[in-house]
Amino acid sequence: RLFWEAHGLAVRDLRLRQEHGADAVLKKLPTSERTARAEAQRRRLTGITWSPETEPSHQLVDRFVAMVEEQTVIYIRPELCTSRAQETLQVKQAKTFALGSVPKNMKPVTLQQIMDADKRLWILLSEEVRGKIVARPGSDPTCDAVIERLSTSNDVLSYLAPQHEIRQPTIPRWEPYTPRKGRGKGKDGKDKGKLKGQQGEGAPNPPSIPDGAHSTTSDGKPLCFLYSRGKCWAKKKAGQRCAKGFHLCWFCLKEHPGCDCPNKGN
Repeated sequence: RLFWEAHGLAVRDLRLRQEHGADAVLKKLPTSERTARAEAQRRRLTGITWSPETEPSHQLVDRFVAMVEEQTVIYIRPELCTSRAQETLQVKQAKTFALGSVPKNMKPVTLQQIMDADKRLWILLSEEVRGKIVARPGSDPTCDAVIERLSTSNDVLSYLAPQHEIRQPTIPRWEPYTPRKGRGKGKDGKDKGKLKGQQGEGAPNPPSIPDGAHSTTSDGKPLCFLYSRGKCWAKKKAGQRCAKGFHLCWFCLKEHPGCDCPNKGN
């Protein structure tokens, strides 16, 4: 008779695991025991406001009770850690994490890093408390001390280290030099020399180009001087425009570099 009862329980356990999957709760606490444990928890954890939003769901409690009975720690995904209110309404509430500031040129810790650190802590916890989850009478809970120690271990904190922020360099946009027009202030350009001196001190000098070369197209659009020299790094074809100007020959304004122009020097 004992053999048949054990065989029946084993078959029932296998059938439940196959039908409901690995995340299913196979054994549920009776209502009376669940209520008694909840009341004992309220008396023990003083200072916490108990409400449907803070009370753990029944399925979450059943998962941890199963761990204690089987003496095996199993990782529980965050989406399964619901409250009693969420379980009643059958909704999932997205949780956000707010962390402190990070050093300069470093990226903030991402949610994926927190998840990886949490998984690593559970793996280390399951190895240390295997077969000894239940503490002896009068002693402190075994898992609490191990979790507190692992939370500050380098093996877990290494997952929460801020990563270096890699910034792409920006290429400054070059505009062709346009000389100022006018003859100065006053009648007949009396301040012409003064204005010329001011331009020489503050205005940038235009880039040097060969004799007979153009700085713009016939309709005033800028040319890329680096393209005519055969040194432009922009991946633009002939006739297209990069950040510096159009890829046209500065001698004949055709679609080839100026260094290859047959009319250069003429």
